[in-house]
Amino acid sequence: SYDRQTDYHMVKKQHSRQQPMENLREEISALLKEGLFSSAWTLASFLVSHKSKKRASAQDRANDWTLFGDAAFGLTSYAQARGFYQKGLGFIRGASSKESKMESAMIEYQ
Repeated sequence: SYDRQTDYHMVKKQHSRQQPMENLREEISALLKEGLFSSAWTLASFLVSHKSKKRASAQDRANDWTLFGDAAFGLTSYAQARGFYQKGLGFIRGASSKESKMESAMIEYQ
């Protein structure tokens, strides 16, 4: 049987876990727009190293590395920025690779 109250608490718990990360992403974006690259770098380093990253989607992880790359680029650390962008692309490629494998398996199953 379906327990709506339990479902509500699970959704609320998941949302409360994700909210601080969204706030941090918005703060980093604002710092980048203001040209405060060193501050953005510091916050982005926390963002990509946070222990809950394993639960984040590949898209979120890619976006986090892109923010880190933007901060490095703003500090004229171009080689590091390139590495951070490549790491972000790796998450996107990994996610699309998993999706295509799942689609192939579904087609073969049919």
